[in-house]
This record gives sequence, structure tokens and C-alpha cells, in this order.
Amino acid sequence: MASIAGFLPSSPHAPLSRASVETRLSHMLWAMAHRGPTPRATLLPAKLPTVALAAGHWGTTPALCVDKTSRMGVAFSGHLHNLEALHAHYGLAPETPTAELVLHAFAKEGLSCLKHFLGAFAFALFDDKERLWLVRDRLGECPLFYAHTPEGFAFASEAKALFAANFLKPKLNLRAIAETLRFWGPVLGRSHFEDVFALLPGTALCLDKEGLRLHRYWDIQLSQENVRTELSEEQALHTLDELLNDTLAKHLKNPQLGAFLSGGLDSSLVCALAHRQAGKLATFSVALEQTRFDESAYQQRVAKAIGTEHQTLLVKDEEIGALLPQAVTHAEHMFLRSAPAPFLALSAHVAKQGIRSVLTGEGADEFFWGYDIYKETAVREFWARFPSSSFRPKLFARLYPYLSLSQLPAQMLQNFYGLGLENPKAWDFSHQIRWNNSGRIARFLSASFLEAIENFSPEEALKQTLPPAFEALPPMGKAQYLEMRTLLQSYLLPTQGESMLSAHAVSGHFPFMDTRIVEFAASLPRRLKLFGLTEKYLLRRYGERCIPPEVYQRPKFPFRSPIVEALLGKTPPPWVERLLSKEAIGHVGIFDENKCTSFLAKLRTLLPQAPHMAVDMPPHKTPSEADAMALNAIATTQLLAEHFILSPPSPTPSAPMAWV
Repeated sequence: MASIAGFLPSSPHAPLSRASVETRLSHMLWAMAHRGPTPRATLLPAKLPTVALAAGHWGTTPALCVDKTSRMGVAFSGHLHNLEALHAHYGLAPETPTAELVLHAFAKEGLSCLKHFLGAFAFALFDDKERLWLVRDRLGECPLFYAHTPEGFAFASEAKALFAANFLKPKLNLRAIAETLRFWGPVLGRSHFEDVFALLPGTALCLDKEGLRLHRYWDIQLSQENVRTELSEEQALHTLDELLNDTLAKHLKNPQLGAFLSGGLDSSLVCALAHRQAGKLATFSVALEQTRFDESAYQQRVAKAIGTEHQTLLVKDEEIGALLPQAVTHAEHMFLRSAPAPFLALSAHVAKQGIRSVLTGEGADEFFWGYDIYKETAVREFWARFPSSSFRPKLFARLYPYLSLSQLPAQMLQNFYGLGLENPKAWDFSHQIRWNNSGRIARFLSASFLEAIENFSPEEALKQTLPPAFEALPPMGKAQYLEMRTLLQSYLLPTQGESMLSAHAVSGHFPFMDTRIVEFAASLPRRLKLFGLTEKYLLRRYGERCIPPEVYQRPKFPFRSPIVEALLGKTPPPWVERLLSKEAIGHVGIFDENKCTSFLAKLRTLLPQAPHMAVDMPPHKTPSEADAMALNAIATTQLLAEHFILSPPSPTPSAPMAWV
């Protein structure tokens, strides 16, 4: 995707000159050069201080458009899937670039034009009323950051561009770190840096002489009134078939398109249908050394069954550790799992093959209820109706097969999952256990950090962002909304997805996040998403048409990759000794250096050290999931601090810009 950037000076008496703005924009775009080359820039004179807009090309398509008559301009990032329909709707020639179409649509209809846009996008637009608009797509597939600074209002596709132009100095946002330790990502609207904000998905920001205003133009509707209870299974399958094939037909118009094939239900469906339409599709997968994480056998079966041109990239433990610093730099985020690193390697691999866009199955788990958290909520809801039951808690043994809960004693399961059972109508009923579990990482935080956030509650911060309609949702509706706002939009899309792809100028395409499919899934009766304890029921039924039974019948297996082995194993990356030393942890000050030193020593005792020992550790020696996530959180926080705070890169002018 293209990068966009720009700024509006704070003083009404200090219009920008081309000479003064060129260095600033050049540094901003240089910091995002990995997203795409050939930047273009413009100055838009107006009664207000002059606004500067800049964008990099995406392929051969200009991402910047200016109408000198109306003095309007737009910098656009992303892709609209329904360009043919939009060209016809606005009476434009088929070859009209996307940025020009967006400018024309906005001039004609204002924000109302957004209801016609299907796709992933972020754009900055200066209109004929001298207002600056920042707009982000409905689900947050494209990033957009902004900051109020003493010199003015600045924005960019990545936060690092704001630092490169010296609008502000990076400082870690302690509240965002506390939220990430709880929810896997910061509360929407926050970034990992003080005074840098992320524009909310489905939101437009307007800045003019009256100040800044936010307009929420879309949100998912999950109320019971929205559910089509009369919908039959066959009707639902027919509609799903039409929607999936239509959205894939639109995505397949992108040149140099490939697909990620994880071996799970969602990506297998996308690859099978896309290959059927295109007649030829290149698919790519990640293989991992350790069998408890590796899904390559399923990937190969699907690729062979549907006939794609498949490539598998083996990413070794040591490579994951070596790639983690780059993953943190591109994500601008600390995180609890190492999965971004293998995806960074895979995006580099597909880019070398000439692939510029990839299809993935992202979003299906959130909207069709694929994660075990939906089953967990359903069982807890069922148990709460008869809390004295000793039978109902036994159902938890059927959840999370990759964590072997079935091996735990029944009483332990009952104690673990009984948290909050007395109030199933609580706003956070569905996520209390997950957040409590990930929150255990807080035991390693330093006293100074805890003192700094003493009066801050991550849960309360999240609750304050929820819409008024949230409170009236049933427990499963609340579960889906929270899963979308936290895991999907705060972690998976920005950290594991978009930033790892854009690191190598690869664009992600997510058919299951087509707005029409999202709204269709929201209207489905519960039985078509969760049938008993069978998750993604409708998608499984649909999978019978085109993928092997061992895939559409397979329980959900979330992508995970080694953490402890990658960072502390036989060949640890050189940065680990430096950044995870007692002195380095104490210097950053987020975590307690003494607790972390003891913790690392404990983890090292669980690892096989002798070269002849098997890569896969015996079950009783495997570090727990909670310990692995704690290690990743500590390591990526140290990396975030080093790259952005302790040793930030110096701005280097990029190639000269073309001025519009």
C-alpha cells in the first residue's frame, strides 16, 4: 500500500513554502520507503495556513490527486475493490485513478460517498471549505496516525514518519503498554507513543478553524433485532457462496496476486475459490521446525487437493529470534506472541517472487465465531444457569485442544473458568479469563511503572470507548464486539498483518472483511455460527464443497510460533544478551530487572541444550503458554524502547519528490 503523510501548521500567519516543506515531507516518506517508492507531494494554498500532502505511488497508480481549480487535494492509501461500479456511479472514465475518483466523490457527496466504498483505505483530503479530513476504512485494514504538535497538526501512515520529521520526540506510552499486556493491543485510538493517536476504524476526522471533530460513519450491528432468525441453512449457504465469489472476483483483478495458505479452514476456502476463478493461483505457507506449531502437512494437502502452485518457507527458531527486532520496528508495537516474525519472513519471500498483493483468511474467526473464546463464552453462559452443576464445567476439557486442557483435573478447570460466573451479563464476561491470564505478565513490571499507572485501569479505559448500544447486546454479541475491537483491530490487523506485509511493499487483501460479508455474518442466527460446540458451522458446511474433509472438520488451530526456543535456545540472537541483560532491563525501566533475570534463568533450564537432543521438548519440559507470552512481551518492549527511544535512526533525505 502507498504511504501518505502531511501537515498543517499551527500559526495562521506562517504559510508553508515549498523550500521549507520539502525536507520535512522527504524525511516522513523516507521513514516509510519500504511501503512503496516514487513519492509525490503538493502544497495547497488557502485562506487557512497552507496544507502539505504527500504520498508514495502504489505500483503505477498515483496516490495523490489535486484539483487546482477548487484547491482540493487528496493523498490516498489502499485499494477499492468496486472501482468499476464507482466509475459508473460517478460518471468517470474507467481509467480514472483511485485518488482522483475519491476526490471527485468527496466533492460531490461529502462523507456520504463512503457508503459506496468497498475496500481497505486511508486518505487525507483537503476540501473546498478549507477543512482537512482524515478517513480510515470500516475495519481498520489501513493505518493512519496523527499528532497535535507545537508546530501544527501532522499525520502519516506510520508513527515513525512523525518522528523522522521531528514533529515530536518518541516517548513510550505506559498506558498503551498496560493495555497490551491485558488485551494484546492498546485500546483503539491509542498508539504505543505519547501524543501519537491512531485514527479509529470506520471514523473520519475533520480539522478546521473550529477545531477537531470525529465522525463515526460505520460500526458493526450485533443487536438481536439484526439477526435473521428465519434464515435457513441452505439460504445462508447460497448467500455466502454469492458474496464470497463476488468479493474474490473483485480482488482477483489485482495484478501480481498470490495467497497465504495456513492449512486452516478460512485460508483454504479463500485459496480454493480464488484458484477456481483464476484458473491459476500461487499460494505460500510458513513451516516451523517444531511439530507442535507446524501445520505444513495440512497446507500441502490443501494445495494438492485444489491444485495451486504452492511454495513453503521454512522459518527456523533462530530466524524468528533474528527477525523480531525488524518486526517490532515495522509494527511500532510490543506484542505477546512471536507470530509477526514468521509473517515478516513470508512477506519478504513473496515479494521476491514478484507478488505485490496476497489474499488471506483473516476476519473469518471474528465474524463467524471461529475462536475458542466463543465456545468458552457459550459454556460459561450455560454453566451460569446452573452454577452448582459438576457436569457442565467438564465441557471446558473440549476447548483449546492445542493447550491440552483435557489433561487437567476437573476441579482445576472448574476453578479456572468459574471467574465471574455470578454475573453473565457483565460487559466483559466473555473475556475475563483471557484478560486475567494475559494480565499475569504484570507480575514482572517494575515498581516505577506500577506507580506511574497507579490510578489507571485498562478495563475502564476500554469500557469507556464502547458504544451505548453495546450494553444491550447478548453475551455472545458482546464477545464478538470485544474480539473485533481488541484481538482483530488492535493486534492481528496492525501488528501481525498489515505492518509485516507493508514492510516489503506487499498489500493484504482480506475477503472475509468485505463489509457485505461482515454484515451478513452479523445477521446470521447463532446456530449457523456455533452449532453445539462446533465453531464456524456455516463455513464448515460450505467447506464440504471445495476442500478436504480433514481440513473443514479440523478444530480451530491458531497460528503460533516458538518464543522461548527462538530467544533462549541453542542459537539465541545476539541482541538477546544485550537487551535482556539485567542492566538493560533496568535502564528501560518498564520491567523489574531482578524478577526478569530470575525468570529468564528459569526458562533456560527448561530448554534442551545438547545438540543431539530433539528439537521438540517433552511435554513436561515445555514452557507454559503464559511464560512464553511474558518473555515475548519483555523482549519486544525492550526492542521497542531501543529502536525508538534509546537509538532512534537519523533522518536521511530520500530521492527527490515530484511536485504536483
